[in-house]
Amino acid sequence: MMMIPKNRKASFYIGMTCPGCGGELQLEDDFFVTSCPHCGSIFRIELPDLPPAYLIQAKVNKPEARFGINKYLKENNLPLTNSSLQLKQLYYPFWKIDAVLLRYRKKKYEAIVVEESRYNQEVSYEREREEISLSPYMNTISAGNYFEGIPPSLGLRAEYIKMEPYSSDNIQEDFDTLPVGKQWEDIRKNILNKVELIDNIDQNELGSNKTRIFYPKASIVYFPYFIFESYTNGGFHRYIVDGVSGRMVNHLSHLDDTDHSSFDNPQIKFGSLRVSAHRCPTCGEDLPAVKSFVYICRNCDTFISLEKNSLLEEQVFITESPSNKNDKMFPFWAFKISETDSKYLKNMFGGIYSSDYLIVPAFKMPNFNAMYRLTKRISSAFPHLKLKNSEKWGHRFYWVNVSLTDAMMYAEIFIQREKYAKAKGDDITTFDPQEVKLFFAPFRPENYFYVDSVLNAITFEKNLIP
Repeated sequence: MMMIPKNRKASFYIGMTCPGCGGELQLEDDFFVTSCPHCGSIFRIELPDLPPAYLIQAKVNKPEARFGINKYLKENNLPLTNSSLQLKQLYYPFWKIDAVLLRYRKKKYEAIVVEESRYNQEVSYEREREEISLSPYMNTISAGNYFEGIPPSLGLRAEYIKMEPYSSDNIQEDFDTLPVGKQWEDIRKNILNKVELIDNIDQNELGSNKTRIFYPKASIVYFPYFIFESYTNGGFHRYIVDGVSGRMVNHLSHLDDTDHSSFDNPQIKFGSLRVSAHRCPTCGEDLPAVKSFVYICRNCDTFISLEKNSLLEEQVFITESPSNKNDKMFPFWAFKISETDSKYLKNMFGGIYSSDYLIVPAFKMPNFNAMYRLTKRISSAFPHLKLKNSEKWGHRFYWVNVSLTDAMMYAEIFIQREKYAKAKGDDITTFDPQEVKLFFAPFRPENYFYVDSVLNAITFEKNLIP
C-alpha cells in the first residue's frame, strides 16, 4: 500500500449516489476515485470532455425565504409583504472558471542604509524589485440570459459549497431552470481580456506589469433563487432571495425597460460525469481507492496509466542509490526534450540547467511557486541521478496525483514565468517533449524540510505536503 495524504477538505464538493447500492456519497472537487462507505464498492469518476454541469439545491423553503424579505423590510422601515406576493423558484446558471494566474510586477521602493563614510548618517536609495507569482484563479460569471436583479457572480462560496451533478432527478419540485445563454468561448475571451486590463489599472512608472491566465477550465453551476414579485401598494416590487442562505440579495422597485433579449440563444451541450469500475484491466483486481493517475497492480504487477499517451514509457523507475526505511518516495514526471530546447532552457533557467530532461513533481503541492522551485532544482540535478526499473511499490511511495496532462501544462507555465523574469518576451511556449517517464526519488524529513537522500541537495518544505 502506498503513502496516503492526510484527509483535507478541498473546495466545493459533489453529492452523488453509489451506483452499487444507491447510498449517498460526497466527493471533493478533485474527486477521482472513491469507495462507497455503505457497500465498499470501488469506482472511478471520469470527467467529460465537454464542461460538466452541477446543481446546488435550495436549503430554505418558501416561508423561510419570505421571512428573510420581511426582516429586510423591517430593518429598513418599509411595509411588510402581504398575500399578493407571487413566487418564482428558479435555477440560474453560472460559468465557473478555474485556472492558474501568473503575475509579474516590477516596482520601485525606498531602501534606507547607514553609511560610515557619512558619519553613520541614514541615506535613502531608490531600488527596483521584481515580483513574480503563480496562484490559483477561480471566478463565476453569469451564464444565463439577462434577468434583472440576479447577482452577476456567486462569489467566493463557489469554492466550498456542495453541488450535485445536473440532472432532471436532482431538480427540486416547483423550480424552473433557466437555459444557458452564453457560450463558453465568449466567456473565456472575456476573462482573458479582463485579466489583461489589470496591467493597465495596476500600472506603475516602470511600465512592466504582466498578468496572464493559463488553461482555464469551465463548468456550469445552477444556483437556486426565490423571486417574489408584488404589484400592490401603488407600485412594483421584486425581491430576490438566495436559495441556500435565505438572505435577500436584491430589491427592485422598477425594472429596466431596455431590451436585453438575445436573438442568439445557443444550445449548450453539457458533459455528464461517468462512473466506471476501478479495476486492473489485466486481471480484474480492484485498484486502491485513492486518487492516482498511475498504478501497479498488486496482484499481477501490471503497469496501469489512466491517461493514454504514446510518449509515456509503461514502467516505473526509481533512483539506484539506496534509501533508508524512513525515506518517503516522491514521484516525478521526467520529460525528455530536444537538443535545441535543452540549450534554450539552459539559458532560460540561469545557466545551471545542463540536462536534456525537464522534471515536474507528480504529487500535489498547493503552492505553485514552491512547485516551480522544486522543478528547477530537480531538473538541474537530474543528470546526477541514475534510474532503474521498479516492478513493486511499497508503503513509502507517494501517489501520483498530478496527471501527465497537468504536468505538461505546469511545464509551459514555469517556462513562461522564466521568460518574464529574463525579459525574453511574453509569448506562450508550446512544450513539446520527445518522451516521458515516471520515476520516484527518496526524500527524508529534516526539521522543516524534505531533503533528497541521493545528492543531499534537493529540498522542499514539509508543510507543502497535505
